[in-house]
Amino acid sequence: MQRSIYFCLAILAVLAFQPIQAQQVYLPVSSESETAVKLYQEATDARYNYNWDQMWERFNKAIEEDPDFFMAYFRAAMVNWGWQNKQYFDENYSKAMACKGELNKTEKICRQILMALKENPDAGLCSFGKQLAEAAPEVLEAYFWQGGLCHSAGDLEAAIAAYEKAESLNPELWGIQGLLGSAYKDANQMDKAEVAFDKNIQQYPDHPGPYFEKGNLLMDTGKYAEAEKMFRKSFQLAEGFRPAQRRAELMAAMQVAARETENFFRRDYDAWAACYTKNRVVYFAYTDKNNTWQYRGWEELSKGVKEMFRENPDPIEGEVTRSNFLFGVSDNVVRVTYDQTVGDNTTMELRVLVKVDGEYQITMMNAIGNSSYE
Repeated sequence: MQRSIYFCLAILAVLAFQPIQAQQVYLPVSSESETAVKLYQEATDARYNYNWDQMWERFNKAIEEDPDFFMAYFRAAMVNWGWQNKQYFDENYSKAMACKGELNKTEKICRQILMALKENPDAGLCSFGKQLAEAAPEVLEAYFWQGGLCHSAGDLEAAIAAYEKAESLNPELWGIQGLLGSAYKDANQMDKAEVAFDKNIQQYPDHPGPYFEKGNLLMDTGKYAEAEKMFRKSFQLAEGFRPAQRRAELMAAMQVAARETENFFRRDYDAWAACYTKNRVVYFAYTDKNNTWQYRGWEELSKGVKEMFRENPDPIEGEVTRSNFLFGVSDNVVRVTYDQTVGDNTTMELRVLVKVDGEYQITMMNAIGNSSYE
């Protein structure tokens, strides 16, 4: 299962916490430097606040205080694994393996996690999460790791069970509702996911994470305008958090893409045409086993679609769902691909949209009716 952006943010860095005893939250560490441990926990808090510069600053200072601090290297390695940054994962892996201090029981399990990932970056790690929970049953962080490692391995039932255990130990711990929501969402339990994300927002209205998670849910359920608001709120609260900004732009663009499809199916030419740039480089193409349409330039496209609507005036019925988004955002341009399903028909869709006078317009549309080839 593909690791979602925020899932990596939430799990691999252990989130901030309410004022309870630290030992109840964090796995025990073998460092004898109280200063290093404090800096290490501050790095965790910075990660939660999406303050990447401060996070690395605190990690580096913790290591300066204790160059043999295994868990600092472990966490740095896991952050980079979550970001799929092999170079820095390898660097921190090597430093963690070189630590000479005696490791405690949970640290030894963490060491095994690194070894498994070094051998295979896509290794299933759910069993290690279970070991951590069994080794430290009273420590909240153990269940976060169990849930996160099982989630990344695709064992959603085990992930949900671990998160629910953490919730039972401290239902107000920051992040638990967001983590539960993410697992529920991936398990297609959308109603439960929405309840969990809303609780997270209510408990922590000034933090960016809950809004980002709710935005992901709304994106997956096709509520693009609401999702855009969530992502913009997330970015407003943490301006260094570029994924929220990029997804807000994607959602603004997807509202136009969705209107274009809706009005094409309704055979509403004027509303459909309002979604496009009117120039000679606009491009429209559709192909499946039985049909191919291709138009270059607005004049040709406009004429072709008007003719298409005259020959086939009946609206296309059916609920539209979209999934598997891949996208890129640059200055005033959004490129996005996704799978679109209407009834029994699935198409692979591409849209390129440009921002004109503050509003996105489609400059390229491409769709392949893959179900027609089965």
